[in-house]
Amino acid sequence: MRRLLQGSKSIGCINSLTCRKGNTMKKELTPELKVLKEEFDFLHKKIGELEWERATIFYGKKAILNSESELLEDRINSYTDNMNLLLEKIRNEVTEANKTKEQ
Repeated sequence: MRRLLQGSKSIGCINSLTCRKGNTMKKELTPELKVLKEEFDFLHKKIGELEWERATIFYGKKAILNSESELLEDRINSYTDNMNLLLEKIRNEVTEANKTKEQ
């Protein structure tokens, strides 16, 4: 966790929802950001599961078929591509939400 400093005074937290003093910053997400967060959580979980499968693919086996490894790699790449597209959508939505807050 890092805190933004202005002179010797702390003016807020960055890269974290919880600061050292235990203050929790509550962020009210827009309805669109809530939907995108659910999609992000789903993709994050799927990528993690597939990465775990890749890391343990040889567990209890002496060998695997190339097609097994290639299929797993393709699935990971597909989810990763979808995650990158989603992250771009999220950044765009955050920009739009910030614009409407400023008005």
